Amino acid sequence: MLFVNPLQFGPSENYAGYPRSPDVDLAKCAELEVDLAFAPSAEEMYPRGYSTYVVEERSPRRCAGSRGPRIFRGVTTVLVKLFNMVRPHFWCFGQKEAQQAAVVRKMIADLRFRVEVVVVPTVREDGGLACDVRNRTMTANQRTEAIAVPASLKAGAGMAATGVRSADRIMAEVTHILSQHRRVRVIYVSIVDSTTMEAMREWCPAVRCWRSPRGSTKCG
Repeated sequence: MLFVNPLQFGPSENYAGYPRSPDVDLAKCAELEVDLAFAPSAEEMYPRGYSTYVVEERSPRRCAGSRGPRIFRGVTTVLVKLFNMVRPHFWCFGQKEAQQAAVVRKMIADLRFRVEVVVVPTVREDGGLACDVRNRTMTANQRTEAIAVPASLKAGAGMAATGVRSADRIMAEVTHILSQHRRVRVIYVSIVDSTTMEAMREWCPAVRCWRSPRGSTKCG
């Protein structure tokens, strides 16, 4: 599916200016021998008078800041529509979208869709920055600063690998690394269970690390 979902944007966020490259995307699909690409317009997905939404109440409020409930309402609504139209067997998320995967898994279980969520490794650019269509809008200085995000998460994971289990110690180190970069605004750093999104006092293998909105960082 090639679709920029307007429900995931707030009133002050630039939906119209979000990077789009449909021709490039379709060329990549052809290169990978994709049989069919579904690329609806916003008007087709949400025609005039549309007023029905799907909300998973638990997980979005635990992480992702104040934008979480709005973002994930958009995710769950568009995926319910897509699941009904396409009837996929699998739906894939990159590891950096850990909370989306948790929210969608809960929605699938609650609404009894026959879809399996598959989490795949995050693809990274040289330097460690996670691949994202928005990366192309960064200046060279912003890109250099953004690399602090994967570097801080790698440092946190390194502490866990050496036996550190205290969530507070790991979060403090991640926050310290990020605070040295003036263009990275840290809203919060959190270590959470990757299924329930509940905060954890100690690191365990079930947790994941990813960045929170607007350049801040979270581990969960």
